[in-house]
Amino acid sequence: MNIRSKTIKIIFSLVFIFILSSCKENNKYDQNKKEGYKISVRYEANGGTYLDREGITLIDMFNPDDYPKDGNDIVHIKLIEPTDARRPSGSSEGIYITKTNSFLVGWYKERTIKTNTEGNPVDENGNVLVLKDDKYYLKDDDAKEAYPAYSYSGYWDFENDTLDYTYDMDEYEMTLYALWSTYFEFDYYYQNGTSWEYLGNTTFDYKTTNKEGSLTSDKDTIFLPRYENGAMNYTHKYQNNSLYSFPKIDGYTFKAAYLDMDMTQEITGEYEHTGSINYLTGEAVNPVVNIYITLEEGEYYYISEAKQLVDNPNLNGIYVIENDLDFNDLEWPTIFSLGTFNGKIYSSGDNTYKLSNINIYHSSDNAKVGGIFGAISSDALIKDIVFENVTLDLAYVGRRNRDTNFGLLSGNIENKSSLEDIKLSGTIKIGAITIGDNYSINLIANGDNNDNIDLLEPIHIVIYGIEQGDSYSYTVNPDEVMIDTNGYISITSVTGLKKTEESYVIQ
Repeated sequence: MNIRSKTIKIIFSLVFIFILSSCKENNKYDQNKKEGYKISVRYEANGGTYLDREGITLIDMFNPDDYPKDGNDIVHIKLIEPTDARRPSGSSEGIYITKTNSFLVGWYKERTIKTNTEGNPVDENGNVLVLKDDKYYLKDDDAKEAYPAYSYSGYWDFENDTLDYTYDMDEYEMTLYALWSTYFEFDYYYQNGTSWEYLGNTTFDYKTTNKEGSLTSDKDTIFLPRYENGAMNYTHKYQNNSLYSFPKIDGYTFKAAYLDMDMTQEITGEYEHTGSINYLTGEAVNPVVNIYITLEEGEYYYISEAKQLVDNPNLNGIYVIENDLDFNDLEWPTIFSLGTFNGKIYSSGDNTYKLSNINIYHSSDNAKVGGIFGAISSDALIKDIVFENVTLDLAYVGRRNRDTNFGLLSGNIENKSSLEDIKLSGTIKIGAITIGDNYSINLIANGDNNDNIDLLEPIHIVIYGIEQGDSYSYTVNPDEVMIDTNGYISITSVTGLKKTEESYVIQ
């Protein structure tokens, strides 16, 4: 039988509100009955809303004479699910039903209010309710409206079930109740000392996810973080291109995940939710899966290629160098060269790896510090690293700022920082700088913690000018540059000095 060939009167949209509150519209409903539409099916949203509008009720009305009778004078009517795409809605917008943070399990013929052992109605959390003026309220707070929990039976299968009408019924009314389930979820806990603390959750619509051919079929799965491009990646792209994010805590790195607090059931790679729905009762089975996470203090990066370090600058990061890195044609991160490094950078195992061809170009007139690292804090560790062929180009810095500090390795190193077995070589280039009083430019770094830094060769100093026609304009007099035994560079600022040479090598 073609559903579209039958006359189905559907009252929907704003008309539903009038059904509930307007005599005029109730008369319209009664008129339909007078015209032979003796059968009505009411779809009770049960806490949900149609078309995101409050107060709407969907009713299908049928005239039994429009349907053939079987040999026992019984009419069998196949119902259309309220959100079925075949249902005529009367507008370009299909009918949809929603409830916040919930999905529709199905439609049921019977519902019964749940009660406690004493026979009192309760809500989903077991709170006792009282009935007052046809509404339920919390017993402990009778000014706060509440909603009872229900148990359901009589699941309606729209594919196979039929409404069976016999003519001795005269009028027949039936209500189908929407049964909702909150989204299934993964709850994440992280180990904090000897206890487990809640970190967050991810949720999904179980029914949609498990629908055949669903584009969200993988949303019931978590994907563990993994190292990509040198950094821990906490995200995964679902089949529908939306993004899953594993929860993280700043300053920590994911270590492992388990299904139990005793950490005997470790998860590897990915894990699919084990919950289900008992459609006979509509009850959710194991809707929440707990995930227990262990973390490592610090944000770790495992660097085997130069671009991995460039792509993951973090002043608090812990960088484990696993190979020689060549930064030729790569831009050294500005966050390093102007910021204060609080993290760690060291070679893996018992190795000493090289970071070569680092080019740092400072053209900010507000720069106060500068070098491979702008400053190195007392919490930082740098160990077993060779910085080879580094170029620090002070193209234009200072803007007459006072207390500026620059050095090939760092503008300033705090005394309690840990620097072990570091080697360094390279060039400091000084261009059109206009630094103010109390400046400090050191071959290696300012501070008193340079003892564990060895030079592969003397650091070169180059003073250069800015091209102006056939000559070059200088703000630093190359003839008056001085370098003392501690590596401090003294310069003399000038104005209007022009030379025919583009640059001068001081050492």
